[in-house]
Amino acid sequence: MKINPNDPKLTAYALGEIQDDNERAAIEELLEHSEEARQEVESIRAAATLLTNELRSDPITLLSERQQQGIASKSQH
Repeated sequence: MKINPNDPKLTAYALGEIQDDNERAAIEELLEHSEEARQEVESIRAAATLLTNELRSDPITLLSERQQQGIASKSQH
């Protein structure tokens, strides 16, 4: 069986976003029988973990007081 790596259901499953029990069960059934699907879900999870870790390591950049005042000033006009 050819797995579509762009299938949003695999991504939703990998990220724990499937709410419907029947839909989750259907995907788990697919995963039991398809090494390709299991690899795709694992790849999605690995990418999500990498992105999460990278985003957590980025410094938070805040606007200066002057920048905040400039935005506030312009938004009142």
